[in-house]
Amino acid sequence: ALVSISGAEAKSKCGTPLYQDCIGEGDPRYDPEVSADLADIHPIFAEYDGYWLCNFKDFDGEATPKRTNYVPADDEARAAHKNRPYNLTDVRAFINVTVDGTRLYLHELRVYSPAPADWCDGTPDDVHTNVMD
Repeated sequence: ALVSISGAEAKSKCGTPLYQDCIGEGDPRYDPEVSADLADIHPIFAEYDGYWLCNFKDFDGEATPKRTNYVPADDEARAAHKNRPYNLTDVRAFINVTVDGTRLYLHELRVYSPAPADWCDGTPDDVHTNVMD
């Protein structure tokens, strides 16, 4: 038997025998009573909120500590590399994490060791500087 379905009847309706259950009936994302605040979703967010003091240690792909990606102060090397003459094996960072409702804000200040004198005394090209911007 051939059944004719008009345009209004052909529109999909969730929860009918031909279609799946309505997603909003069991999914908490569609429940207006469920809080969207991060701290309500999982308690780890409330624990993460606050001031942190960290020491970063950079490693290369072989798990060897990266001391620096510094290239000696010559024009060709400065033009070809991102010069950071700082020791990357122990970088102190001050971090402030704020969890506010559905938003997480992270502000970070890293304190690098002093740069070597030859880098500070070098003359950068027009593109690079010998200070971190």
